[in-house]
Amino acid sequence: MTPCQFIAHHLNGLSAMSNFAFLPSEFRDIQASATQAEGHIWGDPRAACFHARFTLEAIVHWLYRHDRDLQPPDDNNLGALLERGNAPRMDDDDRKILS
Repeated sequence: MTPCQFIAHHLNGLSAMSNFAFLPSEFRDIQASATQAEGHIWGDPRAACFHARFTLEAIVHWLYRHDRDLQPPDDNNLGALLERGNAPRMDDDDRKILS
């Protein structure tokens, strides 16, 4: 048994609050996907990576749908959406909020 499997086995059945429980109902799908990623982190890290990427894609697509200043590229895969010059980026005001 690997260390990760050992931890997952001993955590099985314990209910822990998700780090994403704070998200409002508008983001229910994103919350569910992020919670799935979180739930797989110890038992199946590969599945956790899949769900984390799926969550990131959902967030980026939401940003492009709701921010009029963002113009989506012709190719809507995650790499193209993040590579664009007008992709969402943190500015100084965002950094002040986070610090």
